[in-house]
Amino acid sequence: MKIIDHYSIGVNGQWQMWNKERELIIFDDSYIHEAKNENKKMRTVLILSLWNPRLNSEEIIALQNTFNKRKQETLKLQNKLKNKIAILTQ
Repeated sequence: MKIIDHYSIGVNGQWQMWNKERELIIFDDSYIHEAKNENKKMRTVLILSLWNPRLNSEEIIALQNTFNKRKQETLKLQNKLKNKIAILTQ
């Protein structure tokens, strides 16, 4: 991550500021989380998605199925919105 002054992340109510370049912060994104960039400069973030090592293969498959279903539903909604926008802009 390229460090920018006034950049912080909150996870489950606990806030952490980045103080130096190449500092690594790992968190469980199943908790409520948010990032703040109080500087107007662009920030760059590398996101890696990893499975919790405590999950067994059946739990991972169940989660993957849930995520895939949600993604399909989101794509359907996006297509409906695109079609409505196309009609409205004609």
